[in-house]
Amino acid sequence: MKKIYILYILIKIYFNTILRILKNTFIANLCKTKFEKKYCAPIDLKRDNLIFQKKFAKIFMRYHEWKTCVSHCCHSKINRFDFVDCYLNNFVLKKGLSPWHQIPHLISAIIDLFHTMSKFYKDESPSENCIYYSILSGCVLPMGNRPMMCVSGACYKLLKEFSSDDLRKYSFLLSKYIVFHFKCFFYLLKEF
Repeated sequence: MKKIYILYILIKIYFNTILRILKNTFIANLCKTKFEKKYCAPIDLKRDNLIFQKKFAKIFMRYHEWKTCVSHCCHSKINRFDFVDCYLNNFVLKKGLSPWHQIPHLISAIIDLFHTMSKFYKDESPSENCIYYSILSGCVLPMGNRPMMCVSGACYKLLKEFSSDDLRKYSFLLSKYIVFHFKCFFYLLKEF
């Protein structure tokens, strides 16, 4: 039963990836000339984002699987910020331009899901790290300033370690965070 629930959560995580890509694609097509501009999210959105990120951290910190993982989460130099993340952090929108937030990434995301669920998956030593990752302390970005994909994403290996209660909490929190991010998306659209 736990494996089925984990699969349901993974589907939700990858559905969120699809939504993020579609939102970024929409904004990229809408504001091609406005990438150099900063947009300032309302303070209540920033506060809510901080609260969500702290709740995710509270669940994740109970598990140590992430400390020994050398998969792509923190161990690649890909840009994890999408346009909504830029809006919440007062970054120029250009920082949200990334291949990870474009339609072709969906194929690699699906391949990655099957790869990490396979019996043949082996950790490999990282050849590079995210610029915000420290071997000693993990992410150096403060809570509230981290990208959605870093805060809310979980892989199969980590989800297997979660207790049933934490799986339910995580799933509920993820659903609420997806809705919150959509709310931020519409706030950003009003800025154009």
